[in-house]
Formats: sequence, C-alpha cells, structure tokens
Amino acid sequence: MAVATQPVHDASDLYVPRPVRVLEVREEIAPDPAAGTRRMVTLSLERGDLDYLPGQFLQVTAFGGGEVPISISSPGGMPGALYLTIRDNGVVSGMLVAAKAGDVVGVRGPFGNHFDLDAHRGRDLFFVGGGCGLAPLRGLYWEALLRRSDFGRIVLLHGSRCPGEMLYGWQWPDYERQGVEIHLSADRADDCWAREEHPPRCVGLITKLFDQAGIVPERASAFLCGPPIMIENGGRELVERIGLAPERVLGTLERHMKCGVGKCGHCVVVDRYVCIDGPVFSYEELAALGRIEPAW
Repeated sequence: MAVATQPVHDASDLYVPRPVRVLEVREEIAPDPAAGTRRMVTLSLERGDLDYLPGQFLQVTAFGGGEVPISISSPGGMPGALYLTIRDNGVVSGMLVAAKAGDVVGVRGPFGNHFDLDAHRGRDLFFVGGGCGLAPLRGLYWEALLRRSDFGRIVLLHGSRCPGEMLYGWQWPDYERQGVEIHLSADRADDCWAREEHPPRCVGLITKLFDQAGIVPERASAFLCGPPIMIENGGRELVERIGLAPERVLGTLERHMKCGVGKCGHCVVVDRYVCIDGPVFSYEELAALGRIEPAW
C-alpha cells in the first residue's frame, strides 16, 4: 500500500497554534469578479523546526478570525521557508490572503497521512491537478524533483475552468528544465489560447489529457487532487480504461477539518476521517467507500 500512516502528536501541540511570521506573499491568481475568479496567493512562512511529509496539511490561524485547514505546497526535503497556497474563499481564508510580509499567523500540525514516494521509486509519475487542487500536489512533485534520479518520467497534467485560473505558471520553465512534461486543459478558452502549442493543451475536461500524455500503465503511478467529481471520474478512467493498478492511483481529499485529529467529525466521508485516515487515499480505498461526498 502506497499510503503511510499519520504522525503521533504530543498533547501540547494538538490545539495551540504556533505563531509564525509571513516572509513573503506571491499572488498566484488575480481576482476577476466578471469571470468568478477568486484571488489566490502563496504565503512563504517561517518554518523553524517544523517537519512534514508530502500530502500533509496544517490548521492555519488568522488571529482574530479563526482557523482553516491548508495543504502544504512545498517539499519537506527543501530547507528554508514553508509555502502555503490559499484561495480567498471565506472570512478566514480572506484574512490570510490579505496578509503581508511581517504579519504573524498561527499553525498547528502537520496532520494527516502522506504520499509515500519510496513506494513509487523507478516509476513514471503522473500528477493530475484540477484547479486549486494542484496546490496539495505541488509539495509532492517538487519533492520528486529533489530526488529526480529515483523516478522515470514526471508528467504534470493541470486543468482549470479557464486559463486565468492556472497555478504556478511562473515555475513551468524551471520544471521543464528538469525534464517535467506539462499538459494543460481548460474547460473554456479562447481560440488564441487553444492554438498555442506549448505546453501541449486542449479545451475540455482534464481527463482528455490522459491519452496525449502517453501513460504506460505497467510502469506508471498517478496522484490526483481536485473537485471530488474529478478525483472519482479521473481515478476510474485511469484504472478501468488506461489500466493502472488501483493501488497506484492515489487521491488527496479536501475537507473543512475543524480539529485535525479525529475529534469533531466534520470531515467524515462514509466511515473514514479525512484528517487522520487521509487526506491521502488509494483509488482502491475510495472505490470501497462507494462515494466521495462534496466538501463542506
């Protein structure tokens, strides 16, 4: 099984946020009310001695506002700052998105299980990120790049509602220099975007990219994050049509976790706690659940 267990926390760090300073703020997506696009930023935070693994998340506090779960979007193997990509989607996230360098926020965690990259050593890795679902995968594929010789092809498949909602475009040239293959899809796009040849792209659902990506199922592993319907349909297509083994198709679910430690029940899907049994699940596990409910 390519899914590892959650860490053990000392009682002293369960509920008390640790203050950390914002070092830098990068705008990833500018707001566009006409298109319904919300602002997204990446906060660079003081890391200190915080240790974490790809796929884990933090409970992040905007003091005076509240707390929200945010996936870590930087690799644990990279020293220096900690990166969190956040969308303005409510009161607390709006306060975090408005943060400036020098401000202080709180963090609890890390929580949840993680992606076990060692279980996929020697394989081609396909990262399927729908919309802001690319953010939880970023730390994982960045970690794979730090260990580039351990893997075969590294392929990034990124889809969004429109081209203006694509994430991390400023990093694509660096990824490509390290041998990453990038394929894009947009639910809707103008003719100019669709006619551009690089990176390869299509207009339509992200699953249209599977055929053009050249997936060889016998040596491939796939990692998905995005809307629940994308994880469900994308995982099914990768397993049933493309032919990947179900234990090598992994999804990370996003829920509005309140406690992060399996106490409040806010993140339950069927009989699983996303905060402690996940957020990383194999397709085999998701299929056994029978459904992936919409996020709260």
